[in-house]
Amino acid sequence: MSPRVLRGVLATVLAVVLAPGAPLSAISSASKVNPTTTHEQGGSAERAPLGVANVLEGLAWVNQAPLVSGATIYVGDRVHVGEKAAASLQLPSGQVLAGAGSELFLRPSGVRLEKGIIQVRQTAGAALGIETETFRVQLVAADGKAAAAEVNVGKGEGRVVAVLGTAEVVAEGDSRTYRVKSGDGAVIRWDGPDAARVPQSPVGQTAGEVSRLLPAVRIVRGTNEWAAAAESPVAWNDELRSNHGGRAKVLLLDGSTLNLGSDSTLRVQQHDPGTQQTQLELSLGRLRSRVMRQARPGARFEVRTPMASAGVVGTDFYLFSDASGTILIVFDGEVRLTSLLTGQMLLATSGQKIVVSPDASMSGPVQATPEEIREAQSSTDVPEEEARRKAAPTGRRRRAAVVIMVSGVVAGTILGVWLTHREPSSPVTLSGPRN
Repeated sequence: MSPRVLRGVLATVLAVVLAPGAPLSAISSASKVNPTTTHEQGGSAERAPLGVANVLEGLAWVNQAPLVSGATIYVGDRVHVGEKAAASLQLPSGQVLAGAGSELFLRPSGVRLEKGIIQVRQTAGAALGIETETFRVQLVAADGKAAAAEVNVGKGEGRVVAVLGTAEVVAEGDSRTYRVKSGDGAVIRWDGPDAARVPQSPVGQTAGEVSRLLPAVRIVRGTNEWAAAAESPVAWNDELRSNHGGRAKVLLLDGSTLNLGSDSTLRVQQHDPGTQQTQLELSLGRLRSRVMRQARPGARFEVRTPMASAGVVGTDFYLFSDASGTILIVFDGEVRLTSLLTGQMLLATSGQKIVVSPDASMSGPVQATPEEIREAQSSTDVPEEEARRKAAPTGRRRRAAVVIMVSGVVAGTILGVWLTHREPSSPVTLSGPRN
């Protein structure tokens, strides 16, 4: 299916749901789907359904399994649309139409678009956000009506067109909010001298992002290394290194959080929220993990140190690792700690600790003292106010994206808009940024 035909499909379906009085179930009704169907990698009683997905044309996948119209979708699911396909996602806050080659993750309040093109219709009175690696979009309805926009992410450039209402755009490195009114668009460009310094996350391998930090913390990805900042993306196999005063709080896609203490090194080897497969490696230092319930068959959330492996189902715990051994303290739930040398396994529950010595011998579980619990909590805490006060003044990629406002564009046609006649060195705002 050609891009022109695909845009026609998207525009037609969007027109259906934008029709006056059209219910949010318009797409599913027109497609004759069964909203009770659940895809093979569906959620569990621990994770409430987020909505329903439908294949409009061609093939699509959710968590690498074929997507069937009417499939139930969940927070953390990864949706990939084939090269000659289109799909719709019906969410509580609105509907998302995904074009060919698109890849996106489902968030509690919207979607994260990794690549491709989507058209979004927000339900009146709801909040539906779109985030990408480089910019964020929030739809704003006018007079209680629905809002709609088209968002496209390509190589070195993103595009936003407001169809109904207003789309508010915030780009990395730029604290201003740009209001894109209905019929107008914005082009966000991030190619520049620093673009090669920070590689983009591999498609389908985003693990989460740095929520907040105390400097200095660095991210290592392959042969590249850079200073982390709030909202820095974290991908599979990324290594986070904190210095003597540095700490970081990382929010994973499934809602789990990782608090990395000072003088620590953590590698995020894998985090797939759809299949609930997470593997972390704490080679040195302190880590507190608050883990969402792992309820799917074969689910795994594992944190390894050089001496032991901690396996969890859903809990809150602390690990310390250095040459003197490994210490586990469980704040809530239970954790299985296994010696990597001997294979011995011990189970610790709330308030207990286990110690692995350099000779691989294990002791415990015993009750952790109040002082040990307080030290474990305080040494990994990342206070919000202190993090805000010490935040680096630069953007998360140490470069600012350029936002160029465009007037008189139509959704589906922005793909062909190239603003070579505009000077891209500074934003041109038709309605002005919101202070």
